[in-house]
Amino acid sequence: MAGLKIYKFVLVFLTVTSLIGGNVLGTDVAQEVEPQEVEVEEPQVSEEVEVKEPQETKEDVSSSIYSSTNWRNGQYSEEDLEKLIDHKVYITWWTRNFNKKAVEGIKQGELKRRRVALVAAIQHFDELLEQLPEGLAKEAGVYPTLRHLPESVAKKIDAFFEEQRFEKLKEYMPEELAKRAAKYNSDGEMPLALVKEIYENRNRQMFDDFVSRLPSHLASEVEAYSSIAEIPEGLMNKISEYSTKKQIDDLCQKLPADLAEEVGKYSSLSDIPEELDEKIDWELFNTE
Repeated sequence: MAGLKIYKFVLVFLTVTSLIGGNVLGTDVAQEVEPQEVEVEEPQVSEEVEVKEPQETKEDVSSSIYSSTNWRNGQYSEEDLEKLIDHKVYITWWTRNFNKKAVEGIKQGELKRRRVALVAAIQHFDELLEQLPEGLAKEAGVYPTLRHLPESVAKKIDAFFEEQRFEKLKEYMPEELAKRAAKYNSDGEMPLALVKEIYENRNRQMFDDFVSRLPSHLASEVEAYSSIAEIPEGLMNKISEYSTKKQIDDLCQKLPADLAEEVGKYSSLSDIPEELDEKIDWELFNTE
């Protein structure tokens, strides 16, 4: 019905994912891959086909790949970044011996991929540093990516984000449970037993909230059960009748006596005819 504020019990079962969130604080970082030996296969190319090597100038590299790595005042020059990349690319025996023209192109393509991955990891690390306290950000900021952090600094960052998660989670669950859950970046990392415990706790909280909204005579009956799903149909019908009547009563309290008396004749909001509904809308939204 247009314009009417309907009061009803809303039962929303929040999942653990909504509480924890996949990677809530963005601590999972796309790591650059720089293995010591990467075997790169190239599709077989006929010897008659000329394979052109990609031509990449310094200007191309600087403008397209490195231009946005400036959070830490551009401290990583092109030369610095090149030193961070493993330039050793392993080419398969077959390619080295039977497709020699493709070797250089394969190397350059793999190195370019590593450059892009490295810059992505640096940029992601920059975003993470912005979430840290100034002192910790400066301590960690001398390293290019998360992968380069010494263990002692990495532990400080982990502890900081764990505390942030704890502060968020304790709004939804007991502190002891929140402290255990905060050790994980996402619900996907949690043991199944912990996920189940969080889910059961949240369901219990919602059930208690549901009971608190009922009048005492209904609440005393509902308290005999541990979840909404256990409440028998007969009792749920009583609750529904109470909720419907309460909607009418709450609406009548907002209306002048003559209009409230007319509305009180109906057993539910959906029974109110359109003409009367328009009077209610006008009264609610056009009078102070």
